[in-house]
Amino acid sequence: MLQVGPAPTRTFLVGSFRWIDAHRVFWFTAHGDRLDDGHVLEFDAAEIVDGGGVQFLAAGRRVGVLIAIGCAQLDDPEDYQVAFSLWQQVAPCTRALIERSCAQFDVEVEAELRSRP
Repeated sequence: MLQVGPAPTRTFLVGSFRWIDAHRVFWFTAHGDRLDDGHVLEFDAAEIVDGGGVQFLAAGRRVGVLIAIGCAQLDDPEDYQVAFSLWQQVAPCTRALIERSCAQFDVEVEAELRSRP
C-alpha cells in the first residue's frame, strides 16, 4: 500500500514499485490498465518506519508512506489482500504497459525500450 499526500491521504494498492533515482519512486496501481495508472512520488529523504515501511519526506513533511496491507489502517484489509492476490496472477500480462508507463518518467528506461526490436 502506498499512502500519498497530507491529510486526507490517497491510498493505492501498489502493483509495481521501483526507484527511479535518489529522489523519485515510480509505482503502478494494481489492476491498472492505462499508462496514467503509473505515478511518481518526488521526495527529499526516505526513512524506515515502525513495521518495516518506508516514509518519504519533502521539506521535512511526509509526502508518502509505503507499507504492508496488514499495517495500513484500512476498513477492509482482507479485500485488499484478495485484490493483491488476484493482481499477482494478471500482473505478468501488464508488464509491457508498466514499462511504458515508467518510461514516461525515466529517460533510461525509455531509451532501453526504444532499443528493443
